[in-house]
Order: sequence, then C-alpha cells, then structure tokens
Amino acid sequence: MIRRSQKIKTYCLFVLLAGAVVSASAQNAFKYQALLGKIDSTGFYRIMLGPDIVAKSNGDLSDIRLADGKGNFIPYVTDVKLPGVEHQIFTVFPEVHSKSRIDSGTSFVVGNLTKKPVNMLWVKLQNTTVSRTINLFGSDNLKNWYIIEENIPLQSAIVNGDGTYFQSLSFPQSSYHYLKLQVNDKNKAPIRFLQAGEYSNMEESSYYFWLESVMGFSKATKGKTTFVTVNLKEKCQVDFLQLFISEPKYFKRNVTIYSVDGQRRSLVSSADLTSGGALYLTARTRQLELKIDNGDNLPLTIDSIEISQLNHYVVCYLERGKEYKLYTGNPDANHPNYDLVFFTDSIHKVEDLIPNPATKNPIYAKPLVIVKHEHTFIIWVSIIAALLLLSLLTWKMVTEVNNKTGQA
Repeated sequence: MIRRSQKIKTYCLFVLLAGAVVSASAQNAFKYQALLGKIDSTGFYRIMLGPDIVAKSNGDLSDIRLADGKGNFIPYVTDVKLPGVEHQIFTVFPEVHSKSRIDSGTSFVVGNLTKKPVNMLWVKLQNTTVSRTINLFGSDNLKNWYIIEENIPLQSAIVNGDGTYFQSLSFPQSSYHYLKLQVNDKNKAPIRFLQAGEYSNMEESSYYFWLESVMGFSKATKGKTTFVTVNLKEKCQVDFLQLFISEPKYFKRNVTIYSVDGQRRSLVSSADLTSGGALYLTARTRQLELKIDNGDNLPLTIDSIEISQLNHYVVCYLERGKEYKLYTGNPDANHPNYDLVFFTDSIHKVEDLIPNPATKNPIYAKPLVIVKHEHTFIIWVSIIAALLLLSLLTWKMVTEVNNKTGQA
C-alpha cells in the first residue's frame, strides 16, 4: 500500500510539472505582454488594444491572448469598428399616433425627443409602388401645425426580403418637437408607416486612436502630379489619414496610396481626395507615399497630416480579485476557437479596460538560431551532455524513492 501511495505521489508530481511546462511553453511563445491589473468586479470587459499593442501583433490580431494568474488562456470575442459601417446610428423617433382615414388621408406623427434641429427624416414603410406625395408639418404642442415641406414624392419600394423599405425626406432645418407626415391619399387606400427617425454620425474619436507617429512629410510636384511622402517614427497600423489643406477651398483629386518598405512599393488603395481631406486605408508601414493627380488644377497646399488607427478591442469575462495579462507577438499563432462566440447575445453590460503599456515578455523563448557549421559540433556535444546529466539525476531520484519505499 505504501509503495502504491508513493507511486501515486510521484505520478501527481510528474503531472503537475508537466502542466507547468505546458503552461509556460504556451506563454513563452509570445514576445510581448501587457498587465491588466486586478479586477474590481466580475463581468464582461472590453479590453482596448492600443496602438502599441496592435503594432506588435499580427496584422489580423490572431496572436492576441488573455491569461489568468495560473497561465490559463481566457476566452474572448473580437469587435472591430469599421468606417462607413458603424459610423452612423439610427435614432427612432417615437410614434405619437398614426391615423388612416379614407376621408382625410393617412397621417403619421412622431416626436423629436432629441430637440435638435433636423433637416432629414428616414421613414420606414411597408412595401408599396403607388404614386403619391407627402406633406410635412411641425408642431410644439400637437395642436397648432405648421407646414415645413409639401408635395414630397413617395418613392417606390425596392426589392428586398422583409417586405419593407426606407425613404429619406429632405426639408428645411426644423426644431419642432413633433413632425407629422400627411399623405395625399384622400379617398384612397392608405399606405402603412412603420417607423421614422434620423441617422447621426458618431464622433471619429469613438472609432480611432490618434497616433503620434508622424515624423514629418515632404512633397514634390512633377507635371500634373504631386508626390507626398509621409514618414512615421515606427512601423504601425494606419487606417485613417487626415490631410489639412488650406488651398484651394473646394477640390476633388484622385489619390493613389503606396506603402513603402525600402525599395519596395506596395499599392494600398486608390480613392478620391475631397475637401474634407480624409482618406481611409489599411496598411502596416513606416512610410506612405501619396500620388495626387492634379489634372489642370494648381497643386494642393498641404499644411499638416495626421494619422489614426482603428479602435480595436476584445471582449471577455473576467472575475473579481483576479489578475490577468495580455500576450501578443507570435507570428505563428492562429485565431483561437472559443465557445464564447456562440453566446454574444448574452453580453450586455460591458466595462472598458485599458491595459498597461506592452513590454517584453521575460519568459519569451527566442527561436533557435541557425549557426555556422564549425559551431554545430560543440552545440550537439552540449545537448548530449545535458541529456546525460538529466538522465543521471532522474535515475538517482527514482533509485532513492524505491529504496525508501523498500525500507518502509
């Protein structure tokens, strides 16, 4: 019984040591780490991936890992904000009442609770292809109504799968608390309004990190083309480029953007640069080159240039009182496959968490370096000697354990 107990203890010790080795080997494959600190309350957290972390990660962020104090990886889901997709939010104006009367026509009243002036209303309707017009009225008390725009054409429905469509109504800017849509369909079958509201742009800062990485830029014009070179302090992710242009006031120029790496130039995108001076792109580089086609116009007067990176983050479930780390910097890593991706509908309240700056992982195992031929013999001798020494120590330990077990 004593011998069996000793074997069990030895086996357990072996399993623990093996687990520690596996855990350490999983963490030491990542070159960088960032501390998250101790968590104050249990729940879902949005871990912001700042420019320093993204710059050290793979381009697709496949090497991002979160680990607890024991070295176990924590499941997470990603959520990347994309320009032009989630930059706008739709605010529904609550319906006050809707009436469909044959003798007076269809009316649909909504409240503008934001109390902000609007000049466009998006209306959701049940599919219809009739040819009618709409009058738009405004009121502050639902009693006295004043005309805003009349005879607005009703568009025909587009082909879609859910039997509804949106139409935009443009009108002079209005700050009325209530808006009424009156359809000119007296003595006709009514149309059906479902919803009304407005789209509003969210602040760019909600989606981008401004990068303090521009060392400077230079420009040169040859013929009808201006070449602009933007130099960065380090190789980083660039998703948004803002050119501040003083002259001319109105312009639209075609721009071709290249990423420059030494003598290599890679095409990033081709777009129109308009009076806003904003360009969307995706590049991980230390230098950008812009080729601006001026046509018969004078070259643009570029005063300054700023770059930004998309706001990347991961969402995970963290427990109170525990400390966590974020790891990155493994070019061989693939995207993890976590079950949490099937339960995103359970993620409601999320708190933001910003990691500490990324630093070098002290247990990072550097890849083996191929050495010159004359040193390989010495290295092999050293490896064999280490294996022999390890075997001797293991044999000695096992012998002592067996002797003690026999004496018992």
